[in-house]
Amino acid sequence: MRPTSAKRTASKVTREFTTAGRNRPNPITNRRPFFPIFYRTLRVFRNGVHTDYSGPRQTEGIVSYMVKQSLPAVTDVTGANHHEFTHADKIVAVLYTGSKTEEPAPEFSATADKHRDDWLFGHATNEDAANIAGITPPSLVLYRSFDDPRLVYPYPIASAKVADIEQWISDLSIPYLDQVGPNNYALYAESPKPLAYLFLDPSAEKEEHIGLLKPIAKKFHNKVNFVWIDAIQFGDHAKALNLQEPKWPAFVIQDLSTQLKYPYSQEQSLDAGKIEEMVESYIAGTLKPELKSKPIPETQDEPVFDVVGKQFDEVVFDDSRDVFIEFYASWYDLLSIDPHLSMTDPAASSS
Repeated sequence: MRPTSAKRTASKVTREFTTAGRNRPNPITNRRPFFPIFYRTLRVFRNGVHTDYSGPRQTEGIVSYMVKQSLPAVTDVTGANHHEFTHADKIVAVLYTGSKTEEPAPEFSATADKHRDDWLFGHATNEDAANIAGITPPSLVLYRSFDDPRLVYPYPIASAKVADIEQWISDLSIPYLDQVGPNNYALYAESPKPLAYLFLDPSAEKEEHIGLLKPIAKKFHNKVNFVWIDAIQFGDHAKALNLQEPKWPAFVIQDLSTQLKYPYSQEQSLDAGKIEEMVESYIAGTLKPELKSKPIPETQDEPVFDVVGKQFDEVVFDDSRDVFIEFYASWYDLLSIDPHLSMTDPAASSS
C-alpha cells in the first residue's frame, strides 16, 4: 500500500481504532519480536498480541477487517441497532432465536469464532428485531451489500451445524458476477469452484455484456464463480487462458484445480443461450478443454510417434501398450532419439 493510500485508510479508522505508521526498523536497535520482518506488513495488536493482516490492501478491505476486529465474535442485535448492524459490512449473518441457548445458537457461535475475520455475526433474541426482519424465530438471515440483499437460510435451522452454516455463507459471500483483480483474486483462487471469466474492454459496452452474463452467473453460482476482467489491463492473462487473440468480449472457464481451460469460440459473438449451454456442458463433464498444442500430424511415418498436446491422453495413457516418451523443448539442441530407435529391434519401432 502506498503512503498516501495508507493515510486515507488511517483517517477512516482513526475515530474507532488506534493506528500507527512505522518506518523500516533498525535491525540492530529494534529487536522486539513483533516488528515486521518484511516491509509493508500490516498487523493488528490486541492486548499486546499481534495478528498479521493478509486481506486486501485497499481502504475498503482494511476498514471492513478493522470493523470485525473491533466487535465481539457475535454481536447482540436489538431493534435499536438492527438496521445499523445489518448494513455494517458486505456480509452480515444474523441468527434470530427466542433465547441465547435455543438451537442452533451454540453452532452459530462456534461458526462466528471460526470466521470472525471473514464475516460479521449477530444474534437477536428480542421480538423487536425479529419483527423488523419480518421473520419468525428460529431463523438465520444473511444480509449482503450486493445482489440479493437479504437471504434466509432455506434448510431446517435447528439442526444446522458449523459446517452447514459456514458452507451456506461461503457460497453466498461471492457476488454472482464481480470484477476481479489483484485485490480480490485470492478469494476466487481459494474457492473450490471453477472460475468463469468475461474479458471486457471497459470503454466498450461493458454494462451490456455484464447484463447478458449475469442471469447465467446467478443460475449457476452454486457450481461456478463468475467474474469480469479488464481485458486491456490483463490481456496477457487471456493468453494464459488459451484465448488466441485480443478480441473482446471473450469468455472462458478455468478449472483451477486441474488448470484446464475451456474458451468460448472467439469466432462467434457472445450469445447468452450458447454460453448457458457451454456452462451446462462443463458442469456435466462433457465439455472438452482447449489445450495448447501443435496440430495433430496428418501422418505418422517416422519410427518415433510424434505426440502433441491434443493427443497426449489418448496415446500416453493407452493401457493396451507400454509407452516410452521423451519430453524436450523444441528450441533446445538435443540429439534426436529417432536414430537410436531405428537401430533397435524392429518390434520396438512398431510398438
